[in-house]
Amino acid sequence: MNKYMAMIIMIAVYPVEAHAYINPSTVSLVFAAVAGSVAVLGYYTRAIIYKIQSFFSKKKDKNS
Repeated sequence: MNKYMAMIIMIAVYPVEAHAYINPSTVSLVFAAVAGSVAVLGYYTRAIIYKIQSFFSKKKDKNS
């Protein structure tokens, strides 16, 4: 496991020259994808928290 972590860190940190052009529409596409992912993650996290809260805060029936 440590060998793989070291390899991943080396690949992520090692500088590589890139001879490519990233146009602005690509950057905006990536930004929109990241923003959408964060929004969906926030929505589902909130929905799960509300379901858990409603499960524990249900009022018990007096006739039972």
